[in-house]
Amino acid sequence: MIEIDRHIRERINIETVGSVYEEWKRRGFLDESIKFFENLTQEASEPLIHSFVTHVHKEKGLFIDIIAEQFNIPQKLRRPLALSADILWAMSLMLDDIQDADSTRGGMASSWAKFGLERTKLSLKESFSSLGKTLTGSFGN
Repeated sequence: MIEIDRHIRERINIETVGSVYEEWKRRGFLDESIKFFENLTQEASEPLIHSFVTHVHKEKGLFIDIIAEQFNIPQKLRRPLALSADILWAMSLMLDDIQDADSTRGGMASSWAKFGLERTKLSLKESFSSLGKTLTGSFGN
């Protein structure tokens, strides 16, 4: 799983994007993301990780964490919200590529083009379910 960091870094060409990524990582969101991926089956995790890597901008989760921090929301509540933003974004890209029949994303094969439509749909279903469990575990029903 440590390869995720290398794959993302290799794709960052803009200094500001790199700075945002480093802050996202410094706040522990790479580790949180890896934990999330490790709770999925390999069948589901690979297409999601691929989508996660094709889009290197990780500002969505970081912004949520920064804003929530300003409102003194405890880290144990901020983290799952920030993680969900990043995971949902990766999933939305997978769905968008299926809807639009896009075979590439960010210069790479899209998840469905690389792993097939059925496996990508399975990944989306399992990932969404796992994300729901993660959020329920943090916030309750």
